Amino acid sequence: MKTLHTQPARGQGYSATDGRGATTTQLVVSEAMKTHCQKIAFGVAPLSADLFDGLASAIAEEISKQPKIECNKSTQLRKFYDEVVGWEQRLVDDKMFQHHEAFFRMLKAKVAYALGRDRDERKGKVGLIDDNFRHWFCKCMDETRSAEGLRHFRLHFEAVLGFLKALRA
Repeated sequence: MKTLHTQPARGQGYSATDGRGATTTQLVVSEAMKTHCQKIAFGVAPLSADLFDGLASAIAEEISKQPKIECNKSTQLRKFYDEVVGWEQRLVDDKMFQHHEAFFRMLKAKVAYALGRDRDERKGKVGLIDDNFRHWFCKCMDETRSAEGLRHFRLHFEAVLGFLKALRA
């Protein structure tokens, strides 16, 4: 039997009461994740020295706060990472990036789908990913405006996954 998420995970989200008096959990983006995401910039020179180190570590820590038994499982996150890698391999220069950018941006729709899949806030059940991952991923997508920016996004994502693996070991 699957365990349902009935309480906010270590500071994420908040509890609310529905019209019948039942307590529900609504997950939201943490203030720490919002702050970290403001520092993300790809395709700029010079890159922040913190992008693949401290910032990636802090983002991984926020993502890890959601119990992986319920969402943000490594296989789900790797699925999105693999998609970013695939796009990086196809969009090797800015001309290719501009030509296929609309299709690349479809990844945001896939993340939205994963957020909503199996999610039922009335029952306290989260989706395949949480709001922190969605917010971070969409911010990275918004900051990716060139082939070089896509490379930086992929490297940053790789660093986040590495730190996340260490946190969950």
